[in-house]
Amino acid sequence: ITTTELRESKMYMDGVIKMNISKGTKQVEYNGLEWFLGNMEHITPYADLYKTKFEPITKSVMNRIIRKYLTPENMNIVLVGGTLVPPFKKDSCCKYII
Repeated sequence: ITTTELRESKMYMDGVIKMNISKGTKQVEYNGLEWFLGNMEHITPYADLYKTKFEPITKSVMNRIIRKYLTPENMNIVLVGGTLVPPFKKDSCCKYII
């Protein structure tokens, strides 16, 4: 992930959270889900969600997560349209994605 991609993603999440603050239903939904999951003692106030959960994410953390989970073994490939030229091998396709 690039620094620009991370910055834009974080700006997007900050904007989504700020927009949802004006809709009280999103805050209720968030709190209800946390309660349902049994996290009552550790609920982050919705207004502080970006500051506590998203702002601390660094480029190195994201790249570590990407390397851990975005592997050919964890991928599903969907091809839409046209015809598939045999033989199609998942491994050869995935090496260009990662």
